[in-house]
Amino acid sequence: MDRYEIRARAGATLRVALTSDDFDPYVIVQRPDGEQDDNDDCTTGDLGRACLDVDAVASGTYRVLVTSYAAGETGRYRL
Repeated sequence: MDRYEIRARAGATLRVALTSDDFDPYVIVQRPDGEQDDNDDCTTGDLGRACLDVDAVASGTYRVLVTSYAAGETGRYRL
């Protein structure tokens, strides 16, 4: 799992798009309050793309976690 941090202000929208030709991507966004949003497939049948739009309800650090849907999958990706 790779981790990235984004500073956001309340009221902003974070658009996270994760794509890979090597594995089935899975993206998680953790909010400053500990709640999280996640996505496996943006559209039905599109196993190479995960995406989220997250409304920043509070200012602070949002963590974006990049992983795979199935255990042990690895490879190149674009975030």
